[in-house]
Amino acid sequence: MKYDSVSLFDLANDNDIYVTISKKMGDVLSDKRKRYFKNMNDLSKKLDEKENTLYSFFWQKLSISLRMFMKLVKLFNIQDYEKEILWIGGRTSNKGIKTPKFPFNFNSYEGGKFIAAVLGDGCFHLNFEIGYRNDSQILLREIVKTANSVFGDVELVSKTNSRIIFPVILGKIVSKLGMLQGRKTITDATIPDFVFSSSKECRIGFMKQISDDEASSQINSPNSYSIRYEFAVEIPFDKFNEREKFVPRLLLGVYRLVKDLGYSTTRIYGGRVYKGRKKKRYGVSWAFDIQGKESLEKFTKEINFRVLSRKRKLENGVKLMKINTYGKSAKFVVLSSFNKLFNENAHVTKHELSEEINRTLRNSGEWLRKLRDCGLIQCIGGNDFIGEGFCKLNGRTPIRYILTDFGAEQLKNYIKIKEKNIIKIKACPKYTNSEPYSPWEKEQCLSDKI
Repeated sequence: MKYDSVSLFDLANDNDIYVTISKKMGDVLSDKRKRYFKNMNDLSKKLDEKENTLYSFFWQKLSISLRMFMKLVKLFNIQDYEKEILWIGGRTSNKGIKTPKFPFNFNSYEGGKFIAAVLGDGCFHLNFEIGYRNDSQILLREIVKTANSVFGDVELVSKTNSRIIFPVILGKIVSKLGMLQGRKTITDATIPDFVFSSSKECRIGFMKQISDDEASSQINSPNSYSIRYEFAVEIPFDKFNEREKFVPRLLLGVYRLVKDLGYSTTRIYGGRVYKGRKKKRYGVSWAFDIQGKESLEKFTKEINFRVLSRKRKLENGVKLMKINTYGKSAKFVVLSSFNKLFNENAHVTKHELSEEINRTLRNSGEWLRKLRDCGLIQCIGGNDFIGEGFCKLNGRTPIRYILTDFGAEQLKNYIKIKEKNIIKIKACPKYTNSEPYSPWEKEQCLSDKI
């Protein structure tokens, strides 16, 4: 099912779902039965239900299985029956939803948040129970409010200082959206299809919750800040050499949403490898970062964290950033800085570029490799050591780079179109990779991989 809402008809085939109806609806059904059927035996044959079950319901006129209730409603052509349902829950559970809000709409801000909570710090057990674990009391209170907003007055199965268990009926409803039960790293959970085409409010709500649950703040340098999303998947031992084929679908979905919302990101890259929870399995984590001052400023306005300490850390970090790191303007800050140093010294080293653009040596080295792979600059020798002083002490020289003819041509093109705010730097055809992008590529083309 790929719809963005769940109605009573979608749940009607489940024998384990029961509803409590109002006395008014019970009287209406009883009157209809007496008017159209002489005895209970005729009604049981018409509905293909046990006669004892019908006797039990019409005697109490309160609790009934949803499957039987929908048959009676359809048989007697009753309208506006959803408003007369006072409670819905499981057959063997006394916990459910009071005054349910039919149909359950997930194409909303709160609906997106609840789906993200299940995929984030939540868990979807095989018995249809949904749990949510987090040490933040703010997030625990928020997820309860979100559930009440989407479903109605939800009766919690259990609640502690770090964990909440929702009733089984919520799992029955969520399963109709196509969400998988079990451990997310084993089942390779994915985002429901409708989220990608949903309203912007739904996507913002999803990203807000998934950011609180799964995102982490990264301080790469005093002037470089990023937000990292990392997810893992478990693969068999014999598939370890093919691990690039097992990127978590949840990570790919979040990456797609972030791109659709207009944020600047890094590539998807492989992270740490660990022993899986099951025997003969590896766990492999994958990640990507939101980077760039413009994107992070947009993040603080649209999404942001709800935990106060993380929120302040992000806002303070964005204020300290000077340029749009890894953003579109940063490409030309690096290119312009490289051109300036090249005109002064006839060559450029990693250390000189680091001082010029006020970035770490590691960051500067990455930029030089990307510019080199695009054919914009060329290496003319040297040894890449951590410190320039170490190189001089041991008679070594750091790697030196010069500007290529193709790079000079592209810089001229950039200067011509800079006033029009059009960014067009094409990678040299010699270095362009026409094959599909692989997350395990260490080096990327500057034009379309950043």
